[in-house]
Amino acid sequence: MNKKIAAVIFIAAFVGALAFRVLEIAAIDAPHNASHEIYCGDCHADALVGGLLQSPFWGGTDESAYDLICISCHWATSAPGGGYGRSGPPVKTHSYLTADPDPSNPKYDNWTRQCRNCHDPHYQRQKNYKTSDASRLYLATGTIAASPPPSYNSTENATTLYYSSLTYKSGWSAAKLTKKTGDYRRTILFPNVNRLGYNYPVIAIDETETAKTITVKGDATAYLYPPTTFAAIYGQYIKDIMDISDNGSGNNKAVRLFDQTGVNSFADGVSTSDGVCEVCHTKTTHYRNDGGGDDPHHMNVGNADGTNCVSCHGHVGGFGHFTSEGAGCDACHGKDAENGGAGTTISHSTHMENDADDLKGPHITCGDCHDTNNYPRFKDGKNFSETTVCDNCHSPGGAFDGVNSPTYGAKANWHDGVYAGSTLKTGKEKWCAGCHDNQPAYGQRDLWNGDTMGQDTDTIYQVPGHLLLLGDQIFPRQDIIKFMHGGRHRQTEQAMLLIRSILTVVLKPFGLISNTIRINGIISGFGHFQQVQLAL
Repeated sequence: MNKKIAAVIFIAAFVGALAFRVLEIAAIDAPHNASHEIYCGDCHADALVGGLLQSPFWGGTDESAYDLICISCHWATSAPGGGYGRSGPPVKTHSYLTADPDPSNPKYDNWTRQCRNCHDPHYQRQKNYKTSDASRLYLATGTIAASPPPSYNSTENATTLYYSSLTYKSGWSAAKLTKKTGDYRRTILFPNVNRLGYNYPVIAIDETETAKTITVKGDATAYLYPPTTFAAIYGQYIKDIMDISDNGSGNNKAVRLFDQTGVNSFADGVSTSDGVCEVCHTKTTHYRNDGGGDDPHHMNVGNADGTNCVSCHGHVGGFGHFTSEGAGCDACHGKDAENGGAGTTISHSTHMENDADDLKGPHITCGDCHDTNNYPRFKDGKNFSETTVCDNCHSPGGAFDGVNSPTYGAKANWHDGVYAGSTLKTGKEKWCAGCHDNQPAYGQRDLWNGDTMGQDTDTIYQVPGHLLLLGDQIFPRQDIIKFMHGGRHRQTEQAMLLIRSILTVVLKPFGLISNTIRINGIISGFGHFQQVQLAL
């Protein structure tokens, strides 16, 4: 009798364990489930990191524990080369510390968001739109064939499914379904759309006529009886309803993230602001949840409605501008507006472009100033207001601070520039003195044997070889020097040296010129000179 009871108990326990294993797959959506060998205790236990990750679900009270649970796998340098395992795609949370270019003086105060504000770590909630929005929700649909039957490989923890038909949503393909944002983020497959509790990350699709297979992570044979209709969705655990309040008071907004681009993407700019990058924003310049803002459709980049926001605002950097996973910054920056540039087009193009209107710049690349792994930080790790990368070229030392002066310093004039065409703007006449003073930058103060710029007065500045610069009270503006580094700095210097040599050696000894000569409109290829005066 005891043996019979023991046998019954053993069988019951075995069946229970097996059922629990199957239910655990179904209870939590992929990839945070057995498909990636992730189980409840991996997050909801106090064994990890000495109890640091004790979840409030098990009685913890520390709100920050939620983020710590997520970051324990999705930490900044995780998932190199792909593959989840216990190391997810690297992310940072969204806050003023990661999204504001100057956290020491944040534009929108000290705001923070937790992972769970946007994500449900257990369920792919976007699947709740299966009835109302199936045509936009599903990235691919088709039929799982009954023969050959699905095949599970326990060694690889992967299932091969055979399909008889497969149709992609516009813009999607086998390659994109398996690598939607890189080597490790996958779309989610429902082998049976009538059982959405069973879903798995897509890792391979073979469209050859002799194969016609879809391979997913995990054991997809559970409760699957082909033929069935399958569908794939974008995933990302984005909630279908988000509370956008600061205090959890229930200011709920519907969210639809069905695609990377187009309708129901991150921010599609249509009248219903239900993109995940739109619903919370109330103060931003672009894509507020009420359609407002100074530039609601991001027209400064040519209209960003329905574009992939994370190509410039990457999750890997907390969605800060250009902590991206996409194209390089020079796709927008480093160009004039008429060349498709965005942002600070004037100064970026001056530094980076090599066309006719930017010859006064040094023609450098992003990495010459920036830490290209940590935009928008500079090479010294500082933000714009604190960086010293400008100092070598713009010279904060000397009588004229060419970097920090609120009037003629490089930082104060970065956005709007100091030139109107080929002429310095009114009030910016001391711009040249920032480099060519008694503590010059890369400029050579005695290149043409003139006196260096000295004390800051309101009337006159002596520039090397330039004669008298500035002083609207002394010369009409059109008569003072308009030397503007019209070629590369060295090219211009060489041109001026050549001119001076010819004038001094050939013409002056014969009394053909006086000590000061005015040259009009000379050498446009090297410099845009208007009435240049040389002291000989």
